[in-house]
Amino acid sequence: MDVSVGSEVARIYAPGPTSDISMMAVKLAAPLTADIPVQGCDHVGYTLDQGQPGGTVERIEAPHIEGARTQGIRYQVSTDPVAFTYEYTAFLGDRVVVTLRTSRKQETPEPPGVADLLGDAVAAVKGTYTPSSSKAPLLKNDINRLANVKDAFPQGITPNVIPARTSGDIDTVKIGRLVGSASTSVDPPQCEPVLQPVRQSGGALTTALDTPGRDGPHVVVGASQSDHLSQVELPQTGCEHISYSAEGEHGTVDRLVPPTIDHATTFAFRTQYTYDYGVSGTRHFYSAILDDNIYITVRGQLDSDEESEQALPELLVKAVAAIRG
Repeated sequence: MDVSVGSEVARIYAPGPTSDISMMAVKLAAPLTADIPVQGCDHVGYTLDQGQPGGTVERIEAPHIEGARTQGIRYQVSTDPVAFTYEYTAFLGDRVVVTLRTSRKQETPEPPGVADLLGDAVAAVKGTYTPSSSKAPLLKNDINRLANVKDAFPQGITPNVIPARTSGDIDTVKIGRLVGSASTSVDPPQCEPVLQPVRQSGGALTTALDTPGRDGPHVVVGASQSDHLSQVELPQTGCEHISYSAEGEHGTVDRLVPPTIDHATTFAFRTQYTYDYGVSGTRHFYSAILDDNIYITVRGQLDSDEESEQALPELLVKAVAAIRG
């Protein structure tokens, strides 16, 4: 898009610790004529003048905005293979263009609400925006706020706060796993997704509240944030009670009724396990997915199943509320 002489331009730039966000609105002096081809240009490479390193440009899904034509583009510069720039553009007729651009490292999740922010910017340009109509304030969800629930743990349990960090490959594949390892066998076999209802590829930003030691009542509350989080579709019936066997342990998994949390997907399980060296026990898992990129889980066991199935789902609700702010 060429901004010709006489065009009106407004810009906003917001630097951040892990990502930068900028917005630009342009009222063109001349009608816009250039456009991206509908087909054949989903992923292209480019080079700069005089043989300078270039990069790649990839078309990505753009948010739907009523009354506007939108497009999404991801840029990657060859000199920095882990840095990406995401650009979302809305065209209002042939003279008004609103663009939102965010730059971040590959391992850093996209700030929640970015797509909605473009819609709010379009509404502001059109004169129809009001604060109450905003769908999702930028950066509203923050997994660092998980630490705020440390005083809400069951009586007698004082957790340690584990600060947010980027998970390594080994920890990443464990996110969402209830028991065992990737080689765990399940009966019935079609119930295998129950053992890891959430999957993760690529690095994730993780934080947790962990109980010191493993003797007596024990509770861990964890949260992870990533663009590569996906929920596995679970069988609707036939997997309410399953058996599993893994290296060094075996046991059962029962599906429980999860708490209802607005605008979140929740699920709950109880596992009963026995290790080959004779130790056995029970664990409860209560989990929630927010905005398709944040996974929160409460797991542990109190003095009784009844106590666990009352206190742990309540703790999940409080953890979600804390992260949402």
